[in-house]
Amino acid sequence: MTTIVDLRSESAHTRERERAEAESLGIQFVSVPLGGFSTPSSSPACRIFHAARRGSSAKSFCSLEFGEDRTGVFIASYRIAFEHWTLDRALEEMYDFGFHRFCHPSMEKFVRSLPERLQSDATLKAAFGN
Repeated sequence: MTTIVDLRSESAHTRERERAEAESLGIQFVSVPLGGFSTPSSSPACRIFHAARRGSSAKSFCSLEFGEDRTGVFIASYRIAFEHWTLDRALEEMYDFGFHRFCHPSMEKFVRSLPERLQSDATLKAAFGN
């Protein structure tokens, strides 16, 4: 099944219109609202990873306003957690696609700490059996 993971916390009306349209086409729509300057945490990361993995036999899309910061963080995190990319490789891709590292230091810190947290964070361990 094709899945859209929507990370926008803004534009609730637009999000609900898009949800209805996606679902009318048989596309699963998962909303995990994150503010554009929010510090990521393990709980939404688990929800995002679960939604993306559920659709992994088909296609998963990440929907945001511009797709550079929140999207970059969770794509990099997914690459580290499931595709076993190195931290440096995931960060390089995140930067190449426009991540604003000087505006979002807490987001970058989230990605940098992920390899260690995959081993020590109870929420992540419970969700992924690490």
